[in-house]
Amino acid sequence: MTYEVVRTVVHSLLPLTRKGKCRYLAFIVLHGAGKTTACKSHGLTDEKFSVGQEMKSSGTILAVFIFIALIPTSVLGANPEIGGEAIYMGEDYFSTDEWGITAYSYVFDSSSSSLPESFSRFSLNPGEMLFMYLLDCDFTKTVAVNHFSVGNPSTVQINSVGWTSDVVPDGYNISGHQSPYLYGFSGLAEATVYTYTGDLTDPFSALEPGEYSLIYYIAQADGYSMVSATAEGGGTGDNGLVPGPVTPEPATLFLLCLGSLSLLRKRKPLH
Repeated sequence: MTYEVVRTVVHSLLPLTRKGKCRYLAFIVLHGAGKTTACKSHGLTDEKFSVGQEMKSSGTILAVFIFIALIPTSVLGANPEIGGEAIYMGEDYFSTDEWGITAYSYVFDSSSSSLPESFSRFSLNPGEMLFMYLLDCDFTKTVAVNHFSVGNPSTVQINSVGWTSDVVPDGYNISGHQSPYLYGFSGLAEATVYTYTGDLTDPFSALEPGEYSLIYYIAQADGYSMVSATAEGGGTGDNGLVPGPVTPEPATLFLLCLGSLSLLRKRKPLH
């Protein structure tokens, strides 16, 4: 097998590592004429992949590929580690022809034995849930992501919205972190919105290909379900599903109230 074939095969597999489809750890050992070049690639960092220097010897080139954990993350839920004991983890991929982003989701509640490090200084109150989203911008695309939003009905009480750089996901580098310029809950839009553009002091505030962002909000909720989310870049958007808070519907609350009233006994007047 020639060096050119080795290089072609490896580079053809690289896009898979950032599209949320699979992850792999590839070690390529090219051995010839007493020289060995070892190259490593992993799609969870911002490191650039290189296949080493051209072999100058005409000797036989031995190429050994070892692929570890060639497993779809959507099957095993193998989200990048951020710490804590999440009660749910999942992912979805948003994309157009120009941009792409993988949203890894993490849900914690008051029953979680631990929270990510930056939240370890406090605990969730009963009824509170922490929703975190790791946005990984596809480095194989050319356009940045400008906005990300999660649909939250106006009946949901959002207690806190923000982002964190204190937690560096496993396999990532803090140099690739990008924080949103604006963030908050919009009752009019019924969504928690994160905006990466508009900072006049930072022309590179958009979530560029190869960068990541770790955002969150804390909500008062009875549980979680899959809700609509939207990502936008270059004037075009894409919709997907991520976990979000749920609260009882008004009709359900009404029935609960009726049930409670039926349990109350009429007190007899005192003589």
